[in-house]
Amino acid sequence: MKANTSMEDIKTLRAQTGVGLTKCKEALEASEGDLEKAVLYLRKLGLASAGKKESRETKEGLIGAWADGKGFSLIEVNVETDFVASNDVFKGFVKNLVGALHAFASDDLEKFLALPYPEDPSVTVDQQRAVVMQTVGENIRINKIAFRSSGKNGKESCGIYSHGNGKNVAVVVIEGCDKCDALAKDIAMHVVASSPDYICKEDIPSEIIEREKEVIISQIQGKPQSVVDKIVEGKLSSFYKEVCLLEQPFVKDPDKTVGQLLEEQGKANGVSLTLTYFSNWKIGA
Repeated sequence: MKANTSMEDIKTLRAQTGVGLTKCKEALEASEGDLEKAVLYLRKLGLASAGKKESRETKEGLIGAWADGKGFSLIEVNVETDFVASNDVFKGFVKNLVGALHAFASDDLEKFLALPYPEDPSVTVDQQRAVVMQTVGENIRINKIAFRSSGKNGKESCGIYSHGNGKNVAVVVIEGCDKCDALAKDIAMHVVASSPDYICKEDIPSEIIEREKEVIISQIQGKPQSVVDKIVEGKLSSFYKEVCLLEQPFVKDPDKTVGQLLEEQGKANGVSLTLTYFSNWKIGA
């Protein structure tokens, strides 16, 4: 037995893969003691299978994010426990995946899973997922991906804010300035804290507004129409502040709304700023 291969390592590999001790020893020796590479070695021989773990529930994980002049990419990768979500092997896998996704520049999950894995093109992304499953001992699921390219005019800033070590990640895109990433990140932080549903009230579907009006009116029956109209207007204004990003008081300065912050920063830079996109991903949501 080679010096870099211990019986403990062999037993660990056997427990993870279900492969016999002799083949586990062979795999570790061929892989110079690297457990992850040994799992891959066995999978290439058709010996190790991740099938038994595939049905396990995955409620934890990480959201990987990448942004540059090309655009931004997001990927949610789920595992069974928070312990494995904090594992360096798993974190490295997510980092490699989001880099591969950004190079892929598409949000077609099926095609992404079939891509060659960047660190070892002899296997696909999905095959490497199975290898990492064997390494960490838990089910892994690539839940969803997103890619958005930058605007053609180049006057665009993107901000990413990650909360809870990758458990909640928000992205904000602002048009009109290519040097406003810090502002976009501040607003992304606000998105994590306040969880808006829409950018502005014009984005709210009419049926949702009508539903809110019905609820309000049902609570104030018997009052004069002029009073009803004022109450409806006031309560709708509160509703907009709750669900619309631009109407919400900015978390770092509640005396101004996010919309007012954008207008103020635009004037300070001599440009007109428009918030064109935001997303708010939460693990398992």
